[in-house]
Amino acid sequence: MRPVRSSANDQAHQVLEVQSAWVRAQSLRDFKTMDVIAADEFTAVRPDGSMVQRDHALQSYVRTASQNEQIAVEGLDVRLYGNVAVVIGRLLAYPHGKRAPQAMRFMDVLVMRDKRWQMVAEEITPIA
Repeated sequence: MRPVRSSANDQAHQVLEVQSAWVRAQSLRDFKTMDVIAADEFTAVRPDGSMVQRDHALQSYVRTASQNEQIAVEGLDVRLYGNVAVVIGRLLAYPHGKRAPQAMRFMDVLVMRDKRWQMVAEEITPIA
């Protein structure tokens, strides 16, 4: 099966809406929204390579977001494989009091369940 790319597709647009809500929730330290989006088996792979399960990851996102004035994403690429979506993009975190953002590459995996997209995995890698 070949991937479907771009926001021209309705499903890709839905995925981008969930992705936007995910980033906004992280930026606002909105645990409740992240809790709704993250699937029960959600796993995060941190920049140091360690794996963190759902509840610990969400709590970590809330703590980390408080260190940043703003979080932004750019260069999003959505790839659809049936009921699975992969989102690849660049995350920019602007720490309080610093002009230069911390840039990271991320890859999120979402699955369509019960007529909604749920985040099942996320990997974040620093950009040198």
